Amino acid sequence: MSAVRNQLVDGLMNLSFAKQLWFLFRALIHDGLLSIKQQLGCPIDQIMETIEEHINHFFVQALPLDHFTLKQEALDNED
Repeated sequence: MSAVRNQLVDGLMNLSFAKQLWFLFRALIHDGLLSIKQQLGCPIDQIMETIEEHINHFFVQALPLDHFTLKQEALDNED
């Protein structure tokens, strides 16, 4: 049980780090878009929302965090 708990803690720490990195990348992307605002022809907020949706979709696929998957992984680790 201790190993499962340690794996969950490690996973949460990695997610926290990834979240912090995403905020940094988001800020850099936003600043880059500001510099070419006139060429874009649409609001920067709209572009950022689209990017955010794609990033969230990627993480949902790459890191299945639903209750069922987490429970199955915990059961697999117990064996």
